[in-house]
Formats: sequence, C-alpha cells, structure tokens
Amino acid sequence: MVFETESVGRPVAAQGVDEPLRAPTNVLPSGKPGQRGADRDQVLLQLQQTHGNAYVQRMLRAESEGTRAGTEGTTTGPTEAEVIAKWNELCADKMFDDDDWKVIAPMLSEFTGRISAVSELMLSTANMDFDNPNRTFVTCRTELVGFLRKCGYRMPDSGLNPGNIKEVRGSNRFLPAPSRADFANSVVAVRKAGVLSADDFIADLLPAMWRMPHTANELTKLALELYCDTGVSMDAATAQQFARTLRNFGYGIDPYATRGSVTAEQIETQHIRAKDPQFERMLQATGRNEAKDKARIAVFDGGFDLSHTALQSAAAVNTNEIEGNNVDDDGNGLVDDRVGYHFMSKSASLDLGSGYGFDMTGHGNAVLGIATKNTDRIEAVCVGFSPAQVAQGIDYAVARGARVINCSFHLDEADEVAAFRAAVARYPNVLFVQAAGNKDSDLAKLPPAELAQRAPAPNLLEVGATNKIGTRYHNDEFGSNWSKTHVDLAADATTMTSTSGDGYNSGEATSEATPLATNTAAKCLAIAPTLSAAQVRQVLRLTVDASDVWRDLTSTGGILNPNRAMQLAAVVGLMQQGKTFVEAADAVGAAAAARGPLEACAQRVLSGG
Repeated sequence: MVFETESVGRPVAAQGVDEPLRAPTNVLPSGKPGQRGADRDQVLLQLQQTHGNAYVQRMLRAESEGTRAGTEGTTTGPTEAEVIAKWNELCADKMFDDDDWKVIAPMLSEFTGRISAVSELMLSTANMDFDNPNRTFVTCRTELVGFLRKCGYRMPDSGLNPGNIKEVRGSNRFLPAPSRADFANSVVAVRKAGVLSADDFIADLLPAMWRMPHTANELTKLALELYCDTGVSMDAATAQQFARTLRNFGYGIDPYATRGSVTAEQIETQHIRAKDPQFERMLQATGRNEAKDKARIAVFDGGFDLSHTALQSAAAVNTNEIEGNNVDDDGNGLVDDRVGYHFMSKSASLDLGSGYGFDMTGHGNAVLGIATKNTDRIEAVCVGFSPAQVAQGIDYAVARGARVINCSFHLDEADEVAAFRAAVARYPNVLFVQAAGNKDSDLAKLPPAELAQRAPAPNLLEVGATNKIGTRYHNDEFGSNWSKTHVDLAADATTMTSTSGDGYNSGEATSEATPLATNTAAKCLAIAPTLSAAQVRQVLRLTVDASDVWRDLTSTGGILNPNRAMQLAAVVGLMQQGKTFVEAADAVGAAAAARGPLEACAQRVLSGG
C-alpha cells in the first residue's frame, strides 16, 4: 500500500547538547504538572519572556520531580533526571541512531503530550547547527520529530537550525496564549506608526504569535488583517516572515506574493475551519440548516492525531463505546473504538506518528482536514489500516454509518485489489472516492493491479490532481495519473490543511485532491440525504468545469466545482421531495441563464442517465 502523496525527507544531522540541564532552586506556584490557572499561566509566561524557554522547562522539571516524590515515595516510571542521563549517555559518541532510539523510546511514555526538560533536551539535539563541531548526528529523525510534535512543538519538516529553533521553542502549544487586549494594543501601535520594522516584528509580534492557538481565531485574525493592511509598510523580508508565520495557523498565504494582492477576508474564507457560504446557502434553501444530523464519511489512512487544533470535532464518536476501559462495550469485536480503530496495530490508538519510514500521522491529518473542511456538519470514522485489512476496515466503516469512503491510497497486490473491489460491489449505496495515483502516467500503461483497482463502477469516483489554475499537477519526481476511461475528474490538490504536530501545509498530490471530492460529496448528502451513492457521483461529474488540460485525460474532461455540485444536489433533493424544478431553482437562487442546463442535469440525475 502506498499513500498518494510525496514521501518524508531523508534523515539529517543535528546539533549536540550545548549545556547541561540543572534542576533549579525555584518551582512554579501551585503544585501538580499540567495544572492550569490564570495565576500559574501568568507566572509561566513571565518566566518564558524574561528567562527564556529553557528556564521554563527547568521549572517544569523541578515541579514534576517534586510531585513524583510525593508522600508515598513511589514513581510510575523513570524520572526526568534518569531519562536525561540516559539520553546524554547515548549521545556521548555524537551519533544518535535507531538502536539508541529503541533504548530511549520505552522511557518516554510519561513525557508525551507535555513540555518538560526531556523535550527541551531533545529539541536541542535536533538542532542542525553545522558550525558546531560538537553536534550530534541523528539518523532517526522521523521518530525524534514525531515525539517532539506530540510534546507540543511545531516542528518544521525542513528541520531545525539556529535561525528557527527559538521560534519552535516558543511555538509550543502548551504555553499560554497572549491576551486579546495585549495583542490588539501591539497591532494598534504598529498601525499608528505606519511601519513594521523587522526588529519590532521579531521583538513584539512574533513571540506573541508563537503562543497563539494553532488555528484561525480572533488573535490570528488581528494579525492577518495587519499583514494585509497596505497602509502599514514593511520590507520584503519582514513581509515574508510574517506570511510564513501566518501559514502556521492554516492560512494559505504565498510568502512571495505581493501584499495586497488578496484581502484578509479572501484568505480567511480559504481556511479549512472557515464556514463554506455556498454550503450554508444550500442548507438554508433545502430546510436542512436546522438539522442536527451530520453527513458521515470514513477516512482510511496510516494514522491520525486528533489532538490537532483544527481536528477537534472531525471524528465521528461511537457513543456505544466507553473510551479507555479496555472493554468491547458495543460488542463489535473491537476494544475502545470510540473514535475509530487502527487495524494494523490492532488498537484504538490511531496515532502511529512517524513510523514505518513514513509520517503516517501527517498524511492522515492532511486528508482528514480536507475531507471535513469548512463545516461541522461532516464527521469521519477514522480507520487506520494496512492492505491486508482493507475489506475489514470497509465493513467496519459502513457498520459505523459511513456513506462516503475516502481512499487516498493504492494497493499493490492482486488479492488486495480483489478484496477492495468486492467491498465496492458489496456496498452499492456507499460512494468510494479514490485517488488516481501519482506516477505521472496513463493508468493503462501501469501494472494491471493499478487499472483493476480503478475500474469504473456506479459508486466509485476516481480523482486526479490539479492546481488552482487547472494544470495537471506534476513535478520532477511524480505527477497525477490520468485515464479517459478510468478517471472521472480532477480536483484541486493545493488546499492548506492540517498536518503533524498541530501544524499546517498545502497539499500537492492526488492524496489531497481526493478528500476535496469527498468533502463535496459529503456536503451534497448533508444538503440532500435522499441521494444515492450513484446519484452523488453523477452530481459531481455533471457539474465539473470544462478544461482544455483535462479534456482528454478524464471521462468528464473537467475539474471539480464544489459550488455547482452543491447547487445541483439541492435542486435534486427538493425535486425528490415533490417540488417542481422551477420551485427548486427559485429556492436555490439559480440564475436565469443557468436554469436550462441545471434542469437537464437534474433530470439526468433523477433518471439515472
């Protein structure tokens, strides 16, 4: 099995520890690790600002070890001091490899999901300072980065260096956010001055932005509006750094684009957590805006980190299962599958991190973010799997109520393909949305399994990848597959979406194009739940934008148009309820010039033509 996206980068060298971590004589007020209150947050923030992040980590270390001692004198695992000592021992030869990771990994369970002296030390080791002769070379970078992301650091895929390690330290999501009043005052001061210098950005705005929640919110909106305010001047380097920082919150800004070329409102509407105005209009038109039910999909992938800020409401909850009690409460043969199940690891734990030589969680989060974007009316059954469990996973997803299944993967073996195709035939009222693959080729020229997996079916939609200007996505390493007979349409692959470690990135391959079609199909079902899988597929096919690029590369010759698809779904749904076409067209606000083609398409969907 291969997920339809680009692979993770190669291992890189990293810097050694530059100073020992010593237990401080002070500790934070109010005792237990993880305890949060206004006073404690304020103290933590003041310490971070005045003494630096390393000092805060040492505070937390002292607090943690003090709590471990407790009144009973017992521990549940190694102390931070013991882990640090072992880490330093393993790094003594200036090489930290896979064997070293196997030694340290079992000691880290209690340090995942929080900042600590352990995470601070690992962050220092991950720093690629090539001018430092004492640096430690790390050959298990994916595992190290995966752990640090779970500890709250926003780790860049490009690696750490002396220029960005301070930003990464300050970006930890467990540090307190700035107050709205303080940040607003900073923005007002910049606007009053009419200029944002590099020094002022780095000294004032950037540290505050590091600590903001990692998605669109009222604080990031203030920052975005300031960036787009052409009445405030800033040099090119500052503007680029500002734009790159805003991308960390999911805003699809091109750092090299001219400021003012797009408005803050336009950028906001493209965020994966922004409301979709066309979707809201069509829900209103069909009387579905007050409905409490959600369109349920399934996302099959290598892993998911549902703690990501942008994915807090993405997962479908199995209300018949009690999480964490190690009991199969609903009797489906799976233990604790409250939000999903990973059939490869045989566990309800969905986050495999950067395992198997690939960032499993990053890929899954990217697909899930796009598939559920722009609404809280879509929920996903999260299915982790390997090729051997594809049929079992599909049975599970359908039993959980999924009506659309996202398949951003391809299968290599004939028996895997056969099991998948049998499941497609077994569930005719489930729409399977599948990635065409990234081998930059006509599917007919690829191995037979590639073509067989993608054979046309009434409930199977095959998706190629394009960019925002409609060009077939390809580069020197890979590109979207195509087929006049086996690929239905192309979809934009460049959506900004959630990735590992509470971060964001833009897509580029069929893995990211496919969930956009899944998202559109799910919205169509939310608008008109009476549509069958075959009808939803037809709705998406009939409403594509014609494209000279894709005319001979897909069976429709076009590119997915979500807005037109949702309008057609609304019309068909209303006609299924007994409305005339004119009544339905009036309800959705169809323009006069569009009514002829719209009626023809609606009749084709209703007749199955």
